[in-house]
Amino acid sequence: MKKNIKLNKIKNEIQKKIIFIINKKLNYIFKKNIININHIELNKNYKFIKIYINTNKKKKKEKKIINILQKKEKYIIKILKKITYLKYIPKILFKKDKFYKKNKKLFNLLNKINK
Repeated sequence: MKKNIKLNKIKNEIQKKIIFIINKKLNYIFKKNIININHIELNKNYKFIKIYINTNKKKKKEKKIINILQKKEKYIIKILKKITYLKYIPKILFKKDKFYKKNKKLFNLLNKINK
């Protein structure tokens, strides 16, 4: 139980700070892009974190954004070390959140049915 609370606390902290870094420190790269972090998976030994994102752009642009974020991983970790209370920052892997768009389609279909 305590381990789950600690894990969730770390995930929330990292998510908030990465959103801050993308919006404030990397905004010159992502000017007109909306980037959402939908969820985060942190492995049990705190070595790796998968960050699932989606954007307001098409597939090709979205892949490009994820690649840019991945290239900026060291910079993001450097900033995270400065602005978090965490002793260790895990290696970051940015991934496209495929479930978000599927869920969005399903939600839209359900809305049409309910009307």
